Amino acid sequence: MDVDDVSHVGQWVQLLEKQKVALQAASKRKGERPKDRRSRGQIIHEFMLQSASTTMMYRKNDHHMIHQSWVATPYPPSVAPLRSLKKLYLKDLYLETHHRGFYVLLRVATPPVTMTAVMAVMEDEKDDGVVFQLFQQEDEDHRPGEEVVQIQRVCIVKEPYFKVMNDGGYGLRVDHLSDIIWLSPDDERIPLGWRAQISKFEKTAETLKEEGNLAVKAGELNVAIESYTSALHRSTTFEMSQILKLNRSLVNLKLRHYDEALEDVGKPTADAQQSEKGFYRAALSLYELGRFQQSHQALASLISHYPHCHAAKKEIIRTKQRLREQELGDYDFEAMYGAAKDTPPCLDNATFAGNVEVKVSNGRGRGLFTTKDVIAGELLLCEKAFSYCSSKHSKTSLLMNTHTNRATLGTQADLITATVQKMFRNPSLRPVFTSLHHGDYKPVDEAEVDGMPIIDTHTYEKTQEKLQDWGFQCTCAICQQSKKTKKNASSKRLALLKDLEAALGSQKGADLPRAERILDAIEKTYSEPASRVPRLALWDPYLLLTRIYSSKNQQDKVIETAWKVLISLGFTIERQNPLSLESPFEVEQWGLMEDCLIRTWVHLWMAYAQVAPDLCKKAEECAKITYKICIGEDDTFDEKYGKLAHQAMFEGIDLGKASRSVALRGD
Repeated sequence: MDVDDVSHVGQWVQLLEKQKVALQAASKRKGERPKDRRSRGQIIHEFMLQSASTTMMYRKNDHHMIHQSWVATPYPPSVAPLRSLKKLYLKDLYLETHHRGFYVLLRVATPPVTMTAVMAVMEDEKDDGVVFQLFQQEDEDHRPGEEVVQIQRVCIVKEPYFKVMNDGGYGLRVDHLSDIIWLSPDDERIPLGWRAQISKFEKTAETLKEEGNLAVKAGELNVAIESYTSALHRSTTFEMSQILKLNRSLVNLKLRHYDEALEDVGKPTADAQQSEKGFYRAALSLYELGRFQQSHQALASLISHYPHCHAAKKEIIRTKQRLREQELGDYDFEAMYGAAKDTPPCLDNATFAGNVEVKVSNGRGRGLFTTKDVIAGELLLCEKAFSYCSSKHSKTSLLMNTHTNRATLGTQADLITATVQKMFRNPSLRPVFTSLHHGDYKPVDEAEVDGMPIIDTHTYEKTQEKLQDWGFQCTCAICQQSKKTKKNASSKRLALLKDLEAALGSQKGADLPRAERILDAIEKTYSEPASRVPRLALWDPYLLLTRIYSSKNQQDKVIETAWKVLISLGFTIERQNPLSLESPFEVEQWGLMEDCLIRTWVHLWMAYAQVAPDLCKKAEECAKITYKICIGEDDTFDEKYGKLAHQAMFEGIDLGKASRSVALRGD
């Protein structure tokens, strides 16, 4: 996800303040029933003019536009069964009010326009109109707004939120996907005057099935779902029902509705006499839901029952790869890097959790703990992102939150939508996300009502917001020591650091002896040993000295300062003879890991090539372990560092030049 915090950028600060003023003015009208409402015809006329203007502007500038989106004041979704709600008409609505205990029945009166929400004009049975905003809808590439909000389609909005719009008009805003129920054309709740002349209720199951098949061929997948569902209601035979469910499962797979696809074909068992297609689609659904073991079992049963199914044999290979990742942490990282470069990126991998578990940490919520002693470089966790957005494939949005005074520029708005949509399509995945820390926001307890999943959009917004910080005061050794350090020691250290900056940044060149004397003095401002409390002010200047000495081919000084980088970060290094540059060494305690340590070990590795070749292998091994800890894998170590180091050591390229290249490379 690509996101920049622009909360302190002048133009966005002004926009935030302007929106706050507008919200304060709107809040003063809470509970008011407006008397200046425009007629349905006026609302439609103004909306269509604005829609035409907006559409033209988006077509001209879509790739360069910044889409503005405002986070609504958090409110819970409706969890009331529809039968418990009373009907309201638009004229009965009050401003800035969530009408708990009520619903409105509406029909789409205009073609929609998609901006940060899908917008259209809705009408009720009394011929009143209202501008309608439906948020958290999929990207137009996945599902155009015209499919989401179809003209003449009828819906029920549960416990509607009626508000003052940014243009001063009035409208309905829906943030929670589960707050709206779209009615099929033959639904008995649709008023007689709004029903189609030829209803799907009058068609046979066979006719509706053929309509669904034609819709699939035309790429109208949601229309196909509707046709197959209506056909199922008309079906009179078991065989026809099975065909319709199989057809619908295929469409649900294409729509990424894996829970529903699995429900249509049923969960496979070893002795189940399912059709070949049923077995296969169940296996695909389980795979996409991350249930790889069950998918593998389904494919094994499928191959056993239908040995000539080549698609299953190919799929079971892919499933075995996921199981190796999930159970052993056996990843092809180079292939993953390649997939990450695709547009949009699509990583087909499993999550691995090794010797770790989630437990409650006293006063700090939940945390990740190891279940046994682990070795440096051991893979503990490789987690696939639940949802992600690419800046190359998503629109650039300005997400403004007046409640936190925060403005972010990038793909965060799209990421919230992607997460919410994934939950809505596949409710079985909800616990993966809803169990995460979301601060003091209280989500609803209900998971489903009237057969629909309850989706609380604000839970996902709050989770993203709260995961930006820890939510507690850190009491680690470094933070504790920082609090204990006396003011005069801190002041002396700061003064010495300024002197060090002057010594290293002189226009006449770095005064290295003076710099080393100052660093010795800074060492004395610390009261605890570095092995217990890392000395964060020291590693960076020591690494700078390492790089300078490396560029001068002063390998004895490279080794001396590189060890100091490591020791300042809490490493305990056992050397048989600390005074000898050729002394063998062992890392007894690995310290605080920083990316800079990769370069440190590579500098040591190259220095030992000249001073003590027998120690090269050990330094290289430590460099790889450090790379693995910092990057997560060591498959790409040789490409980034190893080849360069070998060229410097064995092919005669200038060692100082190679060292500068190492220093310049990002980790």
